Parts: sequence; structure tokens; C-alpha cells
Amino acid sequence: MRQVKLFLFSAVVMTMTTAVVASTNPAPVAGNKSVPYEIEKMLAKSNLIVEDDLTLMVIFTISEDKEIMVKKIKSDNEEINEFIMQKLQNRKVFGKTWVEGKLYELPIKVQATR
Repeated sequence: MRQVKLFLFSAVVMTMTTAVVASTNPAPVAGNKSVPYEIEKMLAKSNLIVEDDLTLMVIFTISEDKEIMVKKIKSDNEEINEFIMQKLQNRKVFGKTWVEGKLYELPIKVQATR
């Protein structure tokens, strides 16, 4: 059962929606599959057990060194928040589409097993 939940969580993370830039003048990122795919690879392996479906929002920026700087995770599930923080904080990104200093909002949908 634990492996099924782990597999479903990983599958849901892999089907994340596209990243949206959140600033006063958001730059369109829709259609650019490399942005969420790079994050998806970072979140792919998990030992989490998720009891309920949830959608959370990760708000982050990219530093001068092309590292992810997580600003906020909008979720009530502390275990998932900690997992995402550990997987993303200070991780380097390599795609050419990342914009230094922009504030990104990335919605992540997590589905529980029934």
C-alpha cells in the first residue's frame, strides 16, 4: 500500500501544471515545458504517504547562481511542505528559460490513493 501511494504521488508530481510567473507584470511561460519538467525531476522520488488529495502552491525565485530560493509553500500539510523544501531549496536549475529574480508560482497537485 505504501509503494502504491508513493507511486501515485510521484505520478501526480510528474503531471504538474505549467509554471506561472507571479509578478505585477507576469511574463508568459505557458507552453514552455522545460520549466515544470526540471522541477518535476527534482520532486520525482518520495517516501511520503498522502492520505488526502491536495493542491499546493510553491512560490520561489531564481538566484544569480541559478539556484531555487523557495519563498513560501501554500499548504497545510507540514510533511509535504518539508519534503518540497528539502528537494527544491538551493538546487541549481539549468534550463535557459529561468529568469533571475522573477517570482514563480508553481501549482502542484497531489492525489491520494482510495
